[in-house]
Amino acid sequence: MDLALECRDVLSGDAALVTRHRLGGADGPDAERQAFETWVSTRIASGAYLGRLACAEGEVIAGAGIVLLDWGPTRGNLGGVCGRVVAVFTEQAWRRRGIASRLVRQVMDRAAERGVRDFRLAASTEGAGVYRGLGYQSYGAEMILKGESPLAHGPRPL
Repeated sequence: MDLALECRDVLSGDAALVTRHRLGGADGPDAERQAFETWVSTRIASGAYLGRLACAEGEVIAGAGIVLLDWGPTRGNLGGVCGRVVAVFTEQAWRRRGIASRLVRQVMDRAAERGVRDFRLAASTEGAGVYRGLGYQSYGAEMILKGESPLAHGPRPL
């Protein structure tokens, strides 16, 4: 099958579309949708969000983005900027054709042009193969804490 798709950069007016991709094609709760759309709109405008969209016959069928994070200098990344891959989405009818890989490669190339060499992401089970194919590896050293503030119950004695 011919994959003569047109790819273009994400523009400020694409914030709602990027939000839909970020939420997995669903509308999501209004508060979450609105918060992400506002956030990504400011990142697109400032250049801190680099995104690409694939179009077939004028319709967007896939997208991918990278948020540039000022992570601070670390071993192996003295520049301190990290690229976080987000909002990778392909419409169901277009999946398993390499489109997501192509778009992720393109946004990584854009970030690399700005000196970014450190890339991170959170992969769904369905998308993990795409990222492994691009050279990503599981990194089990990170931990996460979500929910209430650790200080919600007062300071802990030493």
